[in-house]
Amino acid sequence: MTEKLLRYPLLTAKLLAMKGDVYRKVGELNAEVAITDEPLPKEKWKETEFVPFEKGKTWTRKKFGCAVFRLRGKAPAEAKGKKVVALLKLGAEAEVYRDGLPVCGVTPIMATIDVGQPLLGKQVVPLFDNADGGEEIFLEADCGNNGYCGVFLYDPRFIRADIAVVDEEKRDYYYDCLHLYLTLATEGSNPFLTRDGVKDIKNAFEKSYALYKKGNVAEARQILAPFFKEKQTEGVEYVAVGHGHLDLAWRWPIREGKRKAVRTFSNAVNYLDRYDYVFGASQAQMFEWVEESEPELFERVKEKVASGGIEIQGGMWTECDCNIPCGESIIRQFLYGEEYFIDRFGKSSDVAWLPDAFGFPQTLPQILSGVGKKYFMTIKLNWNKYTKFPLQSFRWVAPDGSSVIAHIAPEGTYACSGSPLAFAKADKRNLQRETGEALLIYGVSDGGGGPGEGHLEMVKRAGGKYLPKAVASSSASLFRKLEGNNLPRYDGELYLERHQGTFTSQAKNKYYNRLSERKLHNLEWLEAVSGEKCERRDELWKRVLTNQFHDILPGSSINRVHRESVEDYIEVCTALDGEVNSVIAKLSQGKNLCALNPSPYPVKEKFLIGGKLYLFECDGYSSRSLAETEKGEFFAGDNRIENEKIKVTFNTKGDIISVYDKKDGKEYAKNGLFYTPVVYTDPKTHHDAWDIDRKYLRLPKKKPVLISIGFAATEERASAFLNYVCNKSVITQEIYVKDAAIIYFDTQTEWNETHKMLRASFTPSVWTDEAEFDVQFGSTVRSTKITSVKEKAMYEVCGHYYAAVGDDGQGYFAVMNNGKYGYRAQEGEISLNLLRSPTFPDETCDKGEQTFSYAAVFAESRKEIVREGYNYNNPPIITDEDVKIEKRFFIRGEGLITETVKPAEKGNGVVLRAYERFGTQSKGEFVIPEGYEIFESDMLERNERKIGGSEAIFAPHEIKTFVVRPVSEDNRTE
Repeated sequence: MTEKLLRYPLLTAKLLAMKGDVYRKVGELNAEVAITDEPLPKEKWKETEFVPFEKGKTWTRKKFGCAVFRLRGKAPAEAKGKKVVALLKLGAEAEVYRDGLPVCGVTPIMATIDVGQPLLGKQVVPLFDNADGGEEIFLEADCGNNGYCGVFLYDPRFIRADIAVVDEEKRDYYYDCLHLYLTLATEGSNPFLTRDGVKDIKNAFEKSYALYKKGNVAEARQILAPFFKEKQTEGVEYVAVGHGHLDLAWRWPIREGKRKAVRTFSNAVNYLDRYDYVFGASQAQMFEWVEESEPELFERVKEKVASGGIEIQGGMWTECDCNIPCGESIIRQFLYGEEYFIDRFGKSSDVAWLPDAFGFPQTLPQILSGVGKKYFMTIKLNWNKYTKFPLQSFRWVAPDGSSVIAHIAPEGTYACSGSPLAFAKADKRNLQRETGEALLIYGVSDGGGGPGEGHLEMVKRAGGKYLPKAVASSSASLFRKLEGNNLPRYDGELYLERHQGTFTSQAKNKYYNRLSERKLHNLEWLEAVSGEKCERRDELWKRVLTNQFHDILPGSSINRVHRESVEDYIEVCTALDGEVNSVIAKLSQGKNLCALNPSPYPVKEKFLIGGKLYLFECDGYSSRSLAETEKGEFFAGDNRIENEKIKVTFNTKGDIISVYDKKDGKEYAKNGLFYTPVVYTDPKTHHDAWDIDRKYLRLPKKKPVLISIGFAATEERASAFLNYVCNKSVITQEIYVKDAAIIYFDTQTEWNETHKMLRASFTPSVWTDEAEFDVQFGSTVRSTKITSVKEKAMYEVCGHYYAAVGDDGQGYFAVMNNGKYGYRAQEGEISLNLLRSPTFPDETCDKGEQTFSYAAVFAESRKEIVREGYNYNNPPIITDEDVKIEKRFFIRGEGLITETVKPAEKGNGVVLRAYERFGTQSKGEFVIPEGYEIFESDMLERNERKIGGSEAIFAPHEIKTFVVRPVSEDNRTE
């Protein structure tokens, strides 16, 4: 672009000269300030001491330091009859208040088009449309030192607080010229701009500027008007929607995300009073923060939603990560989001709005369809590193056949300028012109903010004579147009060929997320069977959902964000333990050593408690007393551990070199090696916490050095105790077997590496050309080969409970985990990513003490692998209360998994959510108490339809939701 504009040095000079004609300073505001480390609540401003502050001074050097400025002055007489504004440059993001009410945000954070505005960035605060002169001016500005989008390149200085008058006619002429100037910059990449078109623009520019210099601004604008009035009629039409994508936390803490939400919405409603455009916003959490902190602003937001000026997008609590949360969490994102939007605004959205999440599982279209979404939008597949995603608008189909219309905005960003350059770029990248429609999303984003004056002035002039067609509208309007197209079909996951490091970075966040999900699952099951209701459940769910935001849970934020997230998770887990114990106490019939099985699968396991060995044998979603039992056959010593089923042998380096199946006489180690921990170099990348560079596979790797190994057997297990060191780190493992053909790895580390990656490497004799990975409500099969570019690009993939290889002939092998998500299953190796140590944006990532577990499973069938994965991640709850729970709410059927048992959101009932796991049609039988009737609903428990009988038919891979209600009560809800 710069090279193209250098062709027009005279036009550039003239455009720059015009800038100074728009705003004329007529006075200054006096400043005083109160400086704090954390935000100063509004209700304390009046009682806080403010001190005078001079221009040019730095007011803090503390990252995320805060200040409140009070700015006073008077409109001079020469401002009479003119539009008067304040021009504020405070060196930080700030929300400006007048009479205690939010007016707009000012910020040094800019998009490219903000550089072209008469004044850089957002620094204009409206005061009077038609001043009388002499009016008192009093503004308050609540500031946060957030750097430049979280990058601290400068100290925040108080630069200006001026009173100025605006020449609106000259401003409008300037934007006419800027738009045409940027249209010239599209030459060569814009087929609508011919050589004759270039001459046409240049000649008109020169003629109009001559009139402008003579003071004939209106006549000058008339010469340029045809370029905007004569609309393009050919090619693709771009639907331009304003947006202020807000990372609730990223390079700033949650507390600053709350303030950014206020600035974003105050800007949106401010500009909606002046411009005819649509501002789109998702994330109910963002709306709620504004509602809680600025209720008057929220009322203005409600008015703009009602009028169509603000489009609700997405219907989710947050724009969550879609790889790591469990399927139930994703449903709850919509449950709480829809509930909020309908309650506050009486409307929601048909669009699932996830522009910035880091890949999407193949089961997501079914979830979206199940929560009532028809459309899906992202830009992220434009970021692929090795292959170009082949589609832009398509019907994305889930394994069960349900689908949504998906669109990937071709310009490749959710934060474009809205200028001619953006439209030309989108048109050049457009893969499917035949659809006739595409989305263009403009505005300052990531840190929120949304469109500024420059964006809106450009979009107002879009779609003219020498540019692609354009209309300012909502994202939903685009999808309604796409619905009439015969779009191509796409099956499978939307795998992003970047950001695979987010499956592993910040291990504690991921561990506590899964633990929180498990404890919520347990609580809801117990609520359902007991009839007890936890008043805090919704609050605890929302806290987990907020922490699943796509820069918190993936591990791509600053240290403070992850530290506070872990603290929040721990509080949630503690609260859930209390709630579970409370329900158990109410169910108790006395004292007795019992265990509850919150897994959908039966469990048979022994526990050593107080020196005694107990057997717990129990059906899924039930409880039983623990019975004293006899010791199993275990041996530990002579470099091996073994039980009745397998013998595990170690070498002197701590590697497992043999896993021998005693029953079948089968060796599971390949070429004398089955398991070893490995430390890889993890090269620094531009997106350090996000990305794993594939070249790590070619770099030297190091095996931790074994310091000691010991063996011991108890009544419950046979164990090997290994101590390793590697560089500055210490790794301690207890590797043990219990009664089953499973090897457990309980690990503690003191991890002190930088740009290193700790992985557990398994090389089993069992191998197949495809591996199966557990994902939300199902599994994904991926190639284990690297014969194509696409296969090579999938060197790190996401899995939940396990990754498995095998077939019915040779048996199955899987690596299970209870809080890890990054796998590589290629070239005969299943490698589980345990820890990473990138340095940006958190230089302490994963350093310090870490505790985690994983396991190796040997099985004869896929069903066994699935069962073990569920049981490993849903361990029994052991209690000294005498609790008797029989299976009361369940769907029994071959290949069916009852994933969720929970109280109904409305009325007196219980929700059962189940899915077919293995790709065959299945018949389910309801296990429910007498006196209940059954309704099928969508995933948000709406549109209930009574079903007869006690059977339900599941199509392959289908997820179904049922509400069972007492016959005596009609609590059905539409």
